[in-house]
Amino acid sequence: MPLARLRQFLHPDAPEKDELFVQEILRSSHLGLQVIAAIEMVAPAFLFLEETLLTSGGSVLPMLPLPETVALIAVGAASWFAARADRCYDRCRALAWISSWLAAAVLVCGALRNAAQYPGSDHMIPGRLALVLLVTVALVPLRPAHTLALGVSLGAVFWIASFAAMQSGALPGIDSLDHAVLFTLTLLGTMLTAVIYAQRWGNFQSYMQALQASQDLRVAQSQGLQSENAAQMGKLAAAISHELNTPLGALKSGVQTLVVLAAKQATAGESGQQERFVKLQADCLRSIKDSATRIEQMVGRLRRFTHLDRAELQPANLNVLLEDAAALLEPELKARVKLEFEFETLPEILCRPQQLSGVFANLLGNAAGASEQDGVVAISTRKRTSGLEIVICDRGRGIAAEDVKKAFDPGFKVSAGRMASGNWSLFHARQVVREQGGEIQIQSEQGKGTTVSVVLPC
Repeated sequence: MPLARLRQFLHPDAPEKDELFVQEILRSSHLGLQVIAAIEMVAPAFLFLEETLLTSGGSVLPMLPLPETVALIAVGAASWFAARADRCYDRCRALAWISSWLAAAVLVCGALRNAAQYPGSDHMIPGRLALVLLVTVALVPLRPAHTLALGVSLGAVFWIASFAAMQSGALPGIDSLDHAVLFTLTLLGTMLTAVIYAQRWGNFQSYMQALQASQDLRVAQSQGLQSENAAQMGKLAAAISHELNTPLGALKSGVQTLVVLAAKQATAGESGQQERFVKLQADCLRSIKDSATRIEQMVGRLRRFTHLDRAELQPANLNVLLEDAAALLEPELKARVKLEFEFETLPEILCRPQQLSGVFANLLGNAAGASEQDGVVAISTRKRTSGLEIVICDRGRGIAAEDVKKAFDPGFKVSAGRMASGNWSLFHARQVVREQGGEIQIQSEQGKGTTVSVVLPC
């Protein structure tokens, strides 16, 4: 059991079974390899140039001699070209590990090679290796086992190179303290890697949970809007049916009457009767024409309301959109409220008329629903410096102050023992208005009514 926990600590498998997390690991590894390569090329060159320009004598212990500088730049260049190769993208983590190992090995061997000429240079090795470990752990999403293997292998290189230097006389002996420091740094680096790796996995899981919650919210929003739209379309269908029934009935009756009059005229002999039938036929034709015109107007309003035959983004006049929405809902509204219009002359604006028509219909329906029987809903438009303003004002029951602040927040509520959506129409209306570059506001006072203001840029 302890061995299994140790293995899981050093080599966690569960995170990298997630395909999306693996893609994130590859992306981070690719970026980390590029940064490591840049450091390996730029840092040695900078240190060498600084030493060359600022150091006058040769007795000073060099930070990085020329051979090591060239070797590190070569390692960095190779790593950079590997990072740029498409075929190496899936191996960037391993390449970053190899690049760091080569850079550290160059630093170890170079310091020990110069130990005879510059006594004490070997004591710089643990600090240099610590720097390599920290940079690698910070930039590349290694597993703890990778960091442990990097530290142990570099420790082995350090010990072998130290032993060889001691045999050649470059070192008086092997300093066990330096090796103990490197071993401690390896353990600390391994634990640090475990913490960073766990944080990466935790952050990724949090991101995926937030993404899923956002998706669930969009689904709930879509369902709420569908419910609101279905109810609205049902009301619209009832209003249209009621509005069309009257002219259709008059049209049908007129045609039937015209047929009967034509038949009677054909058998009438007296001129006085002929004139009477001609006059009656003219009245029927006028009634038929009026009914057809009314049906045509209704179809035109419905077509403008839905814009089934036109492009989605197009110029439109807000006064016309408001008139069409009010006319389509008139059979439903006139049984409850009286509409008062106060329109200023407005220029056309480029917008999505179908969406705005739906917003106006929802706002009018809400105003009528909040009004008492035989109430009044005032609709006004005007041109402002900031754009075009549409104001819909009712004198109904109003909204409590605490509810006004949450008027645009979508949610669900229990109504008549059933779960129902709440505020989705207003939430959708605000989304539509904001997509048009405008803003919508509500002012209300309980018992005195509600005023909704929509401002759109012109």
